[in-house]
Amino acid sequence: MNITITESADNYLAELLEKQDVEGIAVRMFVTQPGTAYAETCLAYCRPDEVVEDDVVMQKEKVKF
Repeated sequence: MNITITESADNYLAELLEKQDVEGIAVRMFVTQPGTAYAETCLAYCRPDEVVEDDVVMQKEKVKF
């Protein structure tokens, strides 16, 4: 997986996740309308019960993606 998460982004997102007060919450990264001129990269909260089998999990120092 060729994704770079900076230390400052990891810290910032960790602060946001902490405010959600949900054990094991992570950040979901995804692309809407992939392969088109309208493609966008998105971030969303991902609760543990929302993880699906084909998700790829990446653990950074403070945040799970």
